[in-house]
Amino acid sequence: MINSAVVTLTALLAAQWVLADSDLQKLLITVAKHDRVIVIFTQECCTCAECVEVEQILNAKQEELSDYYGVGVVKVVSKPMVEEHYGITSRPAILFFRQSVPALFEGHHDPDSIMEWIGQSLDPAVKALDDESFEHLTQAATGATTGNWLVVFHTDKCVKPDAATGVLEGLSSRVKGTTNVAKVDIDRSPGLAERFAIKECPTVFFFRLGKMYKYNLKKLEIKSLRNFVDGLYKNMKAHPVPVPQTPFDKMVERIADFLKVSLAEFHLGKNERNTGL
Repeated sequence: MINSAVVTLTALLAAQWVLADSDLQKLLITVAKHDRVIVIFTQECCTCAECVEVEQILNAKQEELSDYYGVGVVKVVSKPMVEEHYGITSRPAILFFRQSVPALFEGHHDPDSIMEWIGQSLDPAVKALDDESFEHLTQAATGATTGNWLVVFHTDKCVKPDAATGVLEGLSSRVKGTTNVAKVDIDRSPGLAERFAIKECPTVFFFRLGKMYKYNLKKLEIKSLRNFVDGLYKNMKAHPVPVPQTPFDKMVERIADFLKVSLAEFHLGKNERNTGL
């Protein structure tokens, strides 16, 4: 069933096809129909030797992928609009869709590396955190007994959602067992934006043993993010994780803000009266 669909899409997205908005829609529809689809981004034959090699690897492994993992293979040839949507900047590139959630492959394009990565990436792993779930899942302020966490604070305006998801899912499979990967939409989680004083978008923090370290590069890339959590975070200043405010803390803060405003207005009125005298 999946093989026939894959063949059809491969033909539709072949090099001779004229680029159109519908190319992306066809890909979205196809990956939505199947739980697991590998998409290889390549270019016209013979202009990219590595592209040909990766195509040959996936073609040779297609039966194994289908039988063991239920994975179909789709080829997308020179489709700039589709590539831009998913943040593809070079060819060949491999995206693995699991329940329509993409993961970007980063590594050597050899059979063992590709197959090992696929086996480690069969299901989406990046957590979407919000004001309600953040502390419960990460336990960041209490020592992170759930492990290390790399968290990207973002909005859909400052990052391309599917491109960012591909990078974070690709990263997650590479740091599985040592670091959890998560994202926070700060438009929907104003409490976390305030708690961590998020001023830039995206902002990335690595939470480890009650401390947090800021990742200063603005571009989200698997290799640099992995290097950061693997040890480069030690070059950054460690900050204590802000403790989440309780309802009582918030009430006290509102009262303090009210008193500050009232006191300022009182002094302003007093000065105006003195000036009038």
